[in-house]
Amino acid sequence: FLSTNNDEAPGNYGFKDQVFALEWVRENIHRFGGDKSQVTIFGESAGAASVHLHFFSPTTKGLFHRAISQSGSALTFWSRPANSRQEQVAKQQASFVNCSTKYGSHDMIECLRKVDAVTLADSADLFKFFTNEPVAVYGPVTEKPSLLNPRPYLTEDPLILLQNGEFHRIPWMTGVVANEGISRASQLLRNSTTLQALNKNFNLYGPQMYVIPWSVPEKDVNAVWKNITDFFLQADYVNVTNPDSVQGFINVKLFIITTTNILLTPFVAAYF
Repeated sequence: FLSTNNDEAPGNYGFKDQVFALEWVRENIHRFGGDKSQVTIFGESAGAASVHLHFFSPTTKGLFHRAISQSGSALTFWSRPANSRQEQVAKQQASFVNCSTKYGSHDMIECLRKVDAVTLADSADLFKFFTNEPVAVYGPVTEKPSLLNPRPYLTEDPLILLQNGEFHRIPWMTGVVANEGISRASQLLRNSTTLQALNKNFNLYGPQMYVIPWSVPEKDVNAVWKNITDFFLQADYVNVTNPDSVQGFINVKLFIITTTNILLTPFVAAYF
């Protein structure tokens, strides 16, 4: 997913791989007794976001005909296009493995391509500011068509496309797994050292974990964070005695809000 926000590394490679897979299915499904006009795709969490993003790509038109997204969508904070941030992430990744960013994206990408896979993968841990946060570093970007990139995967923010009704009009089933946030909550609640570290810096790490600084003006960060913690935790710390509140606190951030918002689009009939 690495992107330099230009033709050197336009990004969205994971989605483009999925498009190739769907094209292969279209060409070969009949060999397995399938019908190329009845293809259903399904995904959970990151896979759910991938499924939903395919609704907004011109490259996937006609490749699938029904879809299911379980706990994830194209509007979650970790699946929304963020070109300037992704460009910065690419430069950070390069610096982690001693690839210079001084001479432009071409030289930087050529250097990254020479780094062995294990070193490159291990260096991703350097993005983390607390345990395994952030949840995701790399993500989608919008692309501009060009001679070197004639078939961009995503040309506009899915939120704008959704608001304009510019998406594939096919049946889509979506929802959120009950207590989806428990997997991440348990990582905090089972480790007393981690929990103590979080509570010691709760008002520093918390807003970043909730991606508030990237979602609201800086002057509103503390007020928004207080409203969230008052509602879910009734405190300014995480308590092991109430795991349901902690997982709900995480679940709403990751999945519920954006999934519900999508179902309110006026362009399709929604059934709850």
